[in-house]
Amino acid sequence: MTKRTRLATIGATFLLSAGLVAACGDDDDGGSDGDDGGEDAVEASTYVGDVCGAINEFTTSVQGAQATVESMTSADTPAEGQQVIVDFFGDAATAGEELSTSIEDAGVPDVENGEGIASTLEGAFSTFSTALSDAESDAESLPTDDPAIFESSAQTLIADFQSSLATAGDAADELEESTELGDAAEDDEDCQELESSTPLGEDESTSTAEEASATDNLDEKPEVTVPGEPAEELETEDIVEGDGAEAKEGDEVEVEYVGVAQSTETEFDSSWERDEPFSFGLGAGEVIPGWDEGIVGMKEGGRRLLVIPGDLAYGPTGQPPDIGPDETLVFAVDLVEVN
Repeated sequence: MTKRTRLATIGATFLLSAGLVAACGDDDDGGSDGDDGGEDAVEASTYVGDVCGAINEFTTSVQGAQATVESMTSADTPAEGQQVIVDFFGDAATAGEELSTSIEDAGVPDVENGEGIASTLEGAFSTFSTALSDAESDAESLPTDDPAIFESSAQTLIADFQSSLATAGDAADELEESTELGDAAEDDEDCQELESSTPLGEDESTSTAEEASATDNLDEKPEVTVPGEPAEELETEDIVEGDGAEAKEGDEVEVEYVGVAQSTETEFDSSWERDEPFSFGLGAGEVIPGWDEGIVGMKEGGRRLLVIPGDLAYGPTGQPPDIGPDETLVFAVDLVEVN
């Protein structure tokens, strides 16, 4: 499932896939006579080592900064969240400029169509570097007056940025493949490290809530599957996206729900069994914090899965006898109406 706070999708996954495959391809029958390399051409092994090494340095730099983005939606105010995003893109833009320069400095590989390969790769990473700088500027203009609008705008910024990365990735894919570059990459330590590393935008660890699920038939009480381990943070997934009014803090909302305790896999509450929807003020503290936070942004007619850690549920006291201390709770919530 998808973390609500997961802005880790900001990453440039193509750097570790399309870019490497295209620059170090091994399926073409291209020669290696070096006719197009010119007097400044470098050996294939040196070229791929410099390219893969530069991408590795960029990846390490951005992955370090990327961890701070997880705090965006948990910040006390949208302004603090905005600063997190601005700082991230600022750090990433600096690293992107260094990467673009390093790719250019790698020179021209001494292989057939070496100039074309170098030119296409330089263009792809130059586009990428520009996208990072543009995203930093856009982050500085994010609206901070309303938390819900801020988060929606932030997600749009991320989606637009990903689109620009896709364009750069397509450019990298169009690189003419070279047998000699592919052979050199197979023997290069930096390229091997690049192929085995985790793409930006992905977490090396598996979310404890990824195994959680709920059925999607809105006419029936949902069946809920819990994760194998307790959750460490609030995680949500829209099982069915609604098309009605969006729930915002301060709204009175009406929901149907099923709640299951993670450790016992036992259902402890269900409005479906009472045949009566439940109404409450969103953000008013009338329900557990995981609900106040997790239902914001839902739309009428939708079903959302909430995986709530103990500190956002009933904490160390629990709710005996059904809910133990620090129990992770899993809910399938249907948003019936927003007032």
